[in-house]
Amino acid sequence: MPLSAANPLFKSHMDKKAIIYYFTGTGNALRMAHLAAAELEQAGFKVLLADIAANGRKVGAISRHPDDLPSGNRGQSSISPEHAEAELIGIVSPVYGFGLPQLMAKFLRKLPPSKSNQKCFVFISSAGNEGICVMQAAFHLKRKGYDLTFARTFKLVSNWIMFETLPDSETRKNIFDENEKLLQGYMKDIIDDPSIKSVKYYHSNPAMAALLGIVYYGFVFFGRHFLGKLFATNNKCNSCQYCHKHCPSKTVKWVEKRPYWGWNCQQCFRCINLCPNGAIETSTVAVIVFFISIFGGPFLFKKLVPDALLDYAGALKPVLENLFAMHLVFGIIGMWLVQILLSNRVTSGILPQWFTTRNKERYREPHFRP
Repeated sequence: MPLSAANPLFKSHMDKKAIIYYFTGTGNALRMAHLAAAELEQAGFKVLLADIAANGRKVGAISRHPDDLPSGNRGQSSISPEHAEAELIGIVSPVYGFGLPQLMAKFLRKLPPSKSNQKCFVFISSAGNEGICVMQAAFHLKRKGYDLTFARTFKLVSNWIMFETLPDSETRKNIFDENEKLLQGYMKDIIDDPSIKSVKYYHSNPAMAALLGIVYYGFVFFGRHFLGKLFATNNKCNSCQYCHKHCPSKTVKWVEKRPYWGWNCQQCFRCINLCPNGAIETSTVAVIVFFISIFGGPFLFKKLVPDALLDYAGALKPVLENLFAMHLVFGIIGMWLVQILLSNRVTSGILPQWFTTRNKERYREPHFRP
């Protein structure tokens, strides 16, 4: 039953402040953030929702229900002036590569220290495995003096359509309904008992956590950069610049009326899933070029360049003789060249139109509009 001003619990929380910081690619984490904010408001909290990737834009007001989900947050992406006064801090984030998105990890590293041991909760939206997300958040928050009292992971719908196929619409609706009930129960626990301490990690096995950590940092330092170079447009692109305007990390540039993906892709999949014309795909040609360049490039280099010639390379000689470094160098060169070709209207028309995502259904949280 909704809390009202006549309810003693409502009165006990009146004038208390809560801030929920979130990052979202296609809306799942935003849905969780809005539901949490609605529960806090019903309990009498003054709530601020802040999109950490809003880049300073002013956006809409908070929604009481995800069926009326607005396009952003109340406030801006920078740390709120009211941050130090908030009794409760919420962190809501998806999982990318078995860990926090780089934008969220960077945000937590820059979070100002807590002067009053502020209480925090962490909600993770996952497609099945949170990896080390809660561990990361707990580490950063504890280091800054915050008191992480509650953490849970919600299994939602994956937007990584490069490798996965979406469940049917009825299954998706059931997933959202089930997680909405779970979240409401969790928020009741957080609101009713401020002293609660319930932080659940997906993996308590240290060996598994270490393995997922290795995978995550491989994704952070290498994977996400190369995977972002696999995007290309098909013949439906009408140069609307939607992907360029709404990229959270601003990695989608605009070159000659075509999108060009830089090296700072978060793998949030907002561009490919939210393109109004379904014009963005994952290029099979780029995948082929990647494997040829990263594996074939060093082999050809060793075969064609005499060892005596390396003596003239000076300080670069150790790099040219290091096999791992050469795989990386040729991978970067190959993906850089293929992205240039795919982003050019003439050359992209010549290359085969092979896409791993052709005819795959796109995904966004049903009411999400960035």
